[in-house]
Amino acid sequence: MIKQTVRRMGWFIVSNIVSLVPYLIFLLIIVFALNSLIEKFSQNNIFDSIVFMSCSLAFGFTFYKYYFINSDEFKSFYYMQKKEGASKKDIIKRHVIQYGRIDAVWISVLALLIGILPKSIVNYITLPFASSAFFLEIIPIRIIAAFVWVIYVAAVYFVCLLFYYKRLEKKKIHKSA
Repeated sequence: MIKQTVRRMGWFIVSNIVSLVPYLIFLLIIVFALNSLIEKFSQNNIFDSIVFMSCSLAFGFTFYKYYFINSDEFKSFYYMQKKEGASKKDIIKRHVIQYGRIDAVWISVLALLIGILPKSIVNYITLPFASSAFFLEIIPIRIIAAFVWVIYVAAVYFVCLLFYYKRLEKKKIHKSA
């Protein structure tokens, strides 16, 4: 159980780091093509907000790809539940009970750390949690920003879960046909 949780935590971090790709591409384009705009945007913090928002939005896609699609554990869980005759709705409920509760705890602990640690430390540890940067940028009270980020991650988790099980359902139908 601990090994799988640590593995999921790793995929969560990978999802966040990969969500930096649009930021890096955007940054390279800006640096080489429009260098003078960086100073203008940076002074107003608009640039940072746009970049951080792109990381948060990209997180949904990378989270789905790396956290769900790469999970043999979730796939096995789905097929085992399906074999027992559970409906998709029941499988989702069982998934949340078995995995979601544990994931919610460690993500909440991360949010608490992001919310209470000194800003100088948070600036370094948010790299593996890039999807939190937008919330930390726009909400002035860090502890509140961190927990709004948890709500965002929970919503993304649930949407990804729905899409993932729908995908597995389609695969099962295609294999049967």
